[in-house]
Amino acid sequence: MNSISVPSSTPAPPPPAQPPVRPTRFTIWCILGVVNAIYTVWWLFTPAGAGATAAAANLTGEAFLGGMFIATALGLVGIAGYWLMRRWGVYVYSAAAVLMAVAVVAGAAPLVVAIRMVVVAGFGWFFIRNMV
Repeated sequence: MNSISVPSSTPAPPPPAQPPVRPTRFTIWCILGVVNAIYTVWWLFTPAGAGATAAAANLTGEAFLGGMFIATALGLVGIAGYWLMRRWGVYVYSAAAVLMAVAVVAGAAPLVVAIRMVVVAGFGWFFIRNMV
């Protein structure tokens, strides 16, 4: 018998998707986010932070410190997502930025931290289409 090979009608599997390349600016934003988290925790133990904590305790009780630590922790988780080039990092970091902005409006957080967080979140939203 004659063996004739017929090409398979099954298409070849597509090549695996390449992970997005992390721009240098993302590295800078991630470093800024970590520095911001360290600054926030340090600020809580300064006289200004102690004064804000005491003033906020009159309004919110112990929720102030919890909120600050939650916002800081969410910020660090979001930064990890940025580093991995994942969209969820932008969502989580944006939630942390909103929480920190609310704390600033309540007079219980340093303005500079909220500004930095909003800027880093803004850059994330600008480049979210490059993330997976």
